[in-house]
Amino acid sequence: VYIVNVVRPECFVMENVPGLLTMRGGDAIKEIIEAFSEIGYHVNNPIKLNAEDFGVPQRRRRIVIIGSLKKCEIGQPEPLFSNDEDSMPDFVTVRQAIGSLPPIEAGDDIVEKDVEVPSETAYDRLMKDEISFDVFYEQCKTLK
Repeated sequence: VYIVNVVRPECFVMENVPGLLTMRGGDAIKEIIEAFSEIGYHVNNPIKLNAEDFGVPQRRRRIVIIGSLKKCEIGQPEPLFSNDEDSMPDFVTVRQAIGSLPPIEAGDDIVEKDVEVPSETAYDRLMKDEISFDVFYEQCKTLK
């Protein structure tokens, strides 16, 4: 709150673990929102996110708090990936994300290594800016 008050940005984004919502019986999150309100910020309801729902090859649950000087409502985004929903592509796996990298040999003390990684997956192509997210997403949908 101190930094936001000193810098006074039009908007701020704060992320934390979901346990913050229930810490001290829910009082912690209420105090945080109140502190930002006291310095003139409108704070949206905390948004619950899971990184894998948005194409990140990691199960990482977070809450995001967004505040702004001008009131603007930001709602819960809809997931883009799911292993259960037929209309969405499956979650991105770690194998899709890093499976094309060469193996590291045990005892290899090289700190940095130049390698040419082939674009074997849509994720590889996305990370190399060879395709847009929209193309990546469509390619993932066809894999389902």
